[in-house]
Amino acid sequence: MLLLQRALRIALLLFSVVAWSQHQTSIEANVTIEKKIVDVKQTFTYQNDSQQPLTELIFYNWNNAYSQKKSALTQRFSDEFVRSFFLAGRAEKGYTRINAITGAVASYSEMGNGKDLLKIVLKEPLLPGKSVELTFDYQLRIPSAKFNGFGYEKNGSLLLRDVFLMPAAFKDGRFLAYENDNGSDAAVAPTHVHFTVNNPYQLELTTDLIPTSENVFIQNNSKNFDFFITAKNRFTTVQHNDLMVVTDIKLSGKNEFEKIISMNRIIDFTEDFLNKNLQGKILVTKADYDQRPFYGLNQLPKFLRPFSDEFVFEIQFAKVFIQKYLEKNTEIDKRTNGFLIDGIAHYILMAYIDTYHSNQKMLGRLSNYKLFSNFNLSKVSFNDQFHYHYLLMARKNLDQPLNLPADQQIKFNQNIANRAKFAIVLRYLDDYLNNESISKSVREFLAQKEQSFESFKTILSENSNQKTIRIFENLIVNRDATDFTFSDIHTEKDSVSFKIKSNSTTSYPIPVYLLKKKEIVEKKWIWTNTDTLYKLPKNGANRLALNYKNEFPEYNLRNNSTAIDKSLFNKPFTFAIMKDLEAPFFNQVLYVPSLSYNLYDGISPGLRFHNKTMLDKPFNFDVNPMYSPNTQRLIGHFSFAGNHNFRNSNWFNLRYQFAGSFLHYAPDASYLKLNPAVFLRWRNPNFRNNEKQLLLVRNVFVQKQPYFLNPPDDVNNYSVFNVRYNYSKSEVLKHFSFTPDFQLSQDFSKVSLEVDYRKLLTKNHQLSLRFFGGTFLSNRTTSDYFSFGIDRPTDYLFDYMYYGRSESTGIFSQQIILTDAAFKSILPQRFSNQWITSLNAGIGVWNWIELYGDAAVTKSRNTSATFIYDSGIRLNLVTDFFEVYLPVNSSNGWEIAQPNYQEKIRFIVTLDPKILLSLFTRKWF
Repeated sequence: MLLLQRALRIALLLFSVVAWSQHQTSIEANVTIEKKIVDVKQTFTYQNDSQQPLTELIFYNWNNAYSQKKSALTQRFSDEFVRSFFLAGRAEKGYTRINAITGAVASYSEMGNGKDLLKIVLKEPLLPGKSVELTFDYQLRIPSAKFNGFGYEKNGSLLLRDVFLMPAAFKDGRFLAYENDNGSDAAVAPTHVHFTVNNPYQLELTTDLIPTSENVFIQNNSKNFDFFITAKNRFTTVQHNDLMVVTDIKLSGKNEFEKIISMNRIIDFTEDFLNKNLQGKILVTKADYDQRPFYGLNQLPKFLRPFSDEFVFEIQFAKVFIQKYLEKNTEIDKRTNGFLIDGIAHYILMAYIDTYHSNQKMLGRLSNYKLFSNFNLSKVSFNDQFHYHYLLMARKNLDQPLNLPADQQIKFNQNIANRAKFAIVLRYLDDYLNNESISKSVREFLAQKEQSFESFKTILSENSNQKTIRIFENLIVNRDATDFTFSDIHTEKDSVSFKIKSNSTTSYPIPVYLLKKKEIVEKKWIWTNTDTLYKLPKNGANRLALNYKNEFPEYNLRNNSTAIDKSLFNKPFTFAIMKDLEAPFFNQVLYVPSLSYNLYDGISPGLRFHNKTMLDKPFNFDVNPMYSPNTQRLIGHFSFAGNHNFRNSNWFNLRYQFAGSFLHYAPDASYLKLNPAVFLRWRNPNFRNNEKQLLLVRNVFVQKQPYFLNPPDDVNNYSVFNVRYNYSKSEVLKHFSFTPDFQLSQDFSKVSLEVDYRKLLTKNHQLSLRFFGGTFLSNRTTSDYFSFGIDRPTDYLFDYMYYGRSESTGIFSQQIILTDAAFKSILPQRFSNQWITSLNAGIGVWNWIELYGDAAVTKSRNTSATFIYDSGIRLNLVTDFFEVYLPVNSSNGWEIAQPNYQEKIRFIVTLDPKILLSLFTRKWF
């Protein structure tokens, strides 16, 4: 009863200020739960508060984007490899069906590739200060919630967001009309909403609108609203003075009282931080959190999480609550300036963690175990991990300016890295200025009627100075890889002098630390100037460090520390098992048990030593010795690689590598491969575009131990110079790549071209086509060792993961690598030593069952050109990782009717975890 009284009081308050509202709408919704249909009758009064006459109006119709095949929404799903949308039937997708639009309407039409914007041409121009009334009659088909968390759920619930017709904001002489790209960032004009829903089944209605009576809700100055229809109430409501908060985020295994205590603490903190009494109603949902989860907190299943249930709930609730409150109470164009709200929300969240969870480590309770004591992960505070979120992308050379529009940001930057960097920049300036100017600026900015990047800079300049503004703007709008280090260090008895070298043309204040072991002796802020010699008293310190507490969002921290007195090693060594977070003030050596397998070495245990942390480095080493139980010999791999990123070029990465391996290719017959290589990588300047190019130049040296079953003319020692170019553009809907290749050796030279094309057809069947053509320019070899393979190449460059590469019978001989002609049937002619052209085709028939067919024309010396073919069934369980091929018909005849058919079945099995991991990371990067 008390909650209802509070809600009614808020409703009356809203009614009292309704005159402030720019527009008004009355929505009557009739919901048919079992059909996922909402029939809507909507009256809209549009008031022109601009300074110019309007001849047309634009309304958001985002629900209709789910009905189109070429919308911005479907493109976003394709870019991020969300396959579920394209495999879904029509019943799982949504639409908006306009029955009629009446009133002062001359005509109307759908706009955009997704037809998710509605343009209404008025009968007469709408003059400034005047209003016009429109009436809409339309039907909504609600899409499945599995695509983005909103829609209909399997249990029959409807989670409605961005489904009703709402007006696009008009600003600076134009409508802010954006197509739906799954960003929940429609620029809706503030509108007074009166919402009535027909509820014949007496279902639970939960919304951020204010109830005025049963099934009737209102909201003033609403830009969007959520409306949940569920069979039972799954929400907890907390009334905090004049703010009502409703959430369905769960606190596992705990009672509601503890949950409410946590919610009140977070609300109190937000009120104190913003220095205002929060009002209105906020809906904090699990669907919101799942759209932008806390990276690292939800990657592990619940039973493996190193954090308490209370902490997980607080972080999840606080993240969504702060974000939703700021969005609801600011008038900001989220498509172009949403990074401001995202970053400020993250800034407040970090302040909350500092206040209530300052001792929480990134590894949670695992930090208390001795097994993890040497891990930097166990020493880094929970808040410090946000620096690494930004650095993860910066080191991959994939970071983007923070003020880039949201629809141009790649997913990891938009959801994780950019908001972290913005918050870090604010905290850096806060630490440097050492006053309340940053938090004061944030409060003043949020109190404004409208917010933009320019208005934030104006407020910041009023509360600080122009130097601060230059720093702030440089760090937000540029993607410079700023790096500081010491130079010209001179030590005297009681003092140390030095210069600070910077690769940036901008001068920044940077903290300099004097350390005695791990204790801070002194901290001093210094403005970087390459020509200035600084001098500090030693005070017993033995080390100098820049940016020791990671205050500044610096690209490289590994060169920020140096010993004041002479030392054998500039930085101490630290050793840790498995993979760790970068510890910039140590020389890290990581070791991890390894396990490898091939038929000739057996299950080979080893110990891998490397310096590959979770952030890319300019130099990496990886040495992996293993023991081969079958041969009782030491085997293994090694690689040494240098990376150079080009920050202002489309050719964005150059990698130098020297790698090698020593394994067995046959029983008691080993091979040594040495491979110096250079990789040059290109990426489209629009990082959202998955277009990539790679140029590889290498020389492969191979020394093989002779095997008695090999033919007498087998080649055992050779080198091959190889130049390969690859172009690819890959997404769910379509994949295209082509790869020309040139090889030169003492006894042969040859060129080849491989072209791959895959397309997801309209009926959710995938078509795949592959062309391969190759010819020898010269060939003085006497065996087929270097020939083009038809069904199983010899892999003389030892590039592929054959488990039994020398087997001609048995299960290991049935492993297939899809290269060269890529036939699945084993034909009498298995190689071509002159030229070959082939075409591989496949099409899906149901789920992971496909039909395939291969055709080729091949020519070898002293023979005429021959046409060959095969066909069969492909079980495409996980593309490129686990596939089974069942031959049916080929140049051999009807194979399915021939003896020993089980020996004709071919398979692909990939055990490399790095390749498997790419299935999950490709949607982020």
